[in-house]
Amino acid sequence: MNQTILIVDDESLNRMVLARSFSKLNYNTLEAEDGEQALRLLENSSVDIILLDIMMPDKDGYEVCAEIKKNPRTYEIPVIFITALSDRKSKIRGLETGAVDFIVKPFDLFEVRLRVQQHLRVRELYLEIKRANSHMKKEIVNARKLQNNLLPANYIKLNESLEFKFEYYPCEDLGGDFLDIFKIDDEHFCFYNADVAGHGVSSSMITVFVKEFFHRLQYKEAIPVDDPALLLGRLNNALLSLDFGGRSLTIFLGIINGVTGMINWSCAGANNLPYIIGEDYIKQLEENSVAVGWFEDFVWDNHKTLLNKGELLFLYSDAATEVRNPDKEELGHDGLARILQEADVLRETDLDSVVAELLNFGERVNFDDDLTLMILKRKKVSQISL
Repeated sequence: MNQTILIVDDESLNRMVLARSFSKLNYNTLEAEDGEQALRLLENSSVDIILLDIMMPDKDGYEVCAEIKKNPRTYEIPVIFITALSDRKSKIRGLETGAVDFIVKPFDLFEVRLRVQQHLRVRELYLEIKRANSHMKKEIVNARKLQNNLLPANYIKLNESLEFKFEYYPCEDLGGDFLDIFKIDDEHFCFYNADVAGHGVSSSMITVFVKEFFHRLQYKEAIPVDDPALLLGRLNNALLSLDFGGRSLTIFLGIINGVTGMINWSCAGANNLPYIIGEDYIKQLEENSVAVGWFEDFVWDNHKTLLNKGELLFLYSDAATEVRNPDKEELGHDGLARILQEADVLRETDLDSVVAELLNFGERVNFDDDLTLMILKRKKVSQISL
């Protein structure tokens, strides 16, 4: 479709010369003899570029350009001033008003054509990028929905004494945070909290890969309930065998006996180790190791931790400790522990209150990174409904 040029000038001769010149080049042209007529035309016409005089009766070119740039429907249309004004102050004012170029009368038709064609090419590239970005945003939204569908239910009653709950607050980008919990046998449940380095499509694809890896183990192979480190080793080598651009992931992997509360766990690279919270205490598990995806055939360590009746295991992504206040001070692990105690997570298992306190600390309305909060609670006998 031919592009359309709007020519705005109170001198009919100028309009005629420009219109004829561009019509010969197969451009569509519209003409307006003053600013008000130009604005009315823009309300009902599709225009690709505007040639605008400055010195016109009633409403000058500066005012017209300012109104064009304030209107969401027209602000992207490039405006070129064509005027007898040639002083530096007039040129600067024109560019500050939003014009992309400034041509002084008497003009050279060849120069005007070249400048118009140049700005139309720039506009076309801009619109192409805008369309591509719009398409990409839609794809990201769809990918985010698919990624969220891979998550477990927000609340699962695993047995009479063991319950699982989580909240996931994604940032705008496709993220690499991921968690899951699934049944191994009548007594054991496997759970993990993982974070792929970076954001974007590659990171989100790795979360799908991790989900599929454990899904395959769950239904097609026997999972060693006392050796989560072995599972990390297999995940590590499987990830390294694929070309994911050198991406790595940190992960806390646990297998809990739902009857005894014993947790066999292993951790790869994560410094956001879980907390065990009791009636009057909170303690953090300790481990220091490398991430999955760094070294082939790496061997991680196994650990055992008992989750007593009345305790809960609190897992989280690093967004919880890395949130910063207006003074750029990081909350850190001590700050998170304080929030957990003040929020009385043990009794209320209210993750929304934890999120509210994190946002309050940072004086913000959202997070720069995906936030994952996860609770595994073992009830006391008195808390179990008969």
